[in-house]
Amino acid sequence: MTSYGVVSSQSQQRELDFDPEELLVDQLRQECKLRELRSSGPKVELVARLRQAIKDKPDLPTKRLTSAAPRKKRAMNKREPERSEFATEREYKDAWHKWRIERDQNNESVKRSREAARERKEQNELLCQRRMKENSALKSQVATLQANILTLTQFLRQSEPDPETHARVKQIIQTVHSSTSAVPDAARASEAATLEDTLLDLDGLGSSTASTDVAAFADPSAMSSGDHATVPLSFASDDPSQLS
Repeated sequence: MTSYGVVSSQSQQRELDFDPEELLVDQLRQECKLRELRSSGPKVELVARLRQAIKDKPDLPTKRLTSAAPRKKRAMNKREPERSEFATEREYKDAWHKWRIERDQNNESVKRSREAARERKEQNELLCQRRMKENSALKSQVATLQANILTLTQFLRQSEPDPETHARVKQIIQTVHSSTSAVPDAARASEAATLEDTLLDLDGLGSSTASTDVAAFADPSAMSSGDHATVPLSFASDDPSQLS
């Protein structure tokens, strides 16, 4: 029992004398065939199969059985054939004709690849320029909306708006009314009607009653339900989306 246990322990410790991970798949399959092992499967399975077989079968050799010669690089014959390299004129012409076809195919492939890369670059540049213009326009719109909100806020907080602020507010509402009226939509049509009423109210802000209504709008708690309907200033919100 003791001697059997020793032999079993030694067989479990057996390892390959080389690193199978460094071998190519064809070399690993050859190593398996020379040890009468199954040679199918990917590289990971071949490596595991070799290592396990060495542990399970003490009679299998642990040294490398295949040649350790370095892998040859694939020949790249881009040089034009010369007449002195061939015995007959026929062989030279056949070789030169084959070389010429391969060169033309390679040149055409490189040309198509470069043209495709240039087209992608041009498309990306055009897209980038378009996005930059759109971003610039959006920034300008945001700046305009922020200035309009500030003007409208100041207008609503004044009990008696000054003529300059009054004219600015009227201009803002007229601009919004023009953009709203151009959209054929029921909700937009309702907004356009409200803005028209607001413009009429702004034209009458010279009277003390109109000024009182604006001041009351700035403080909704001071307005009754009846007064609320007489001041259709729907632009009082700080949300820029209501100005577009």
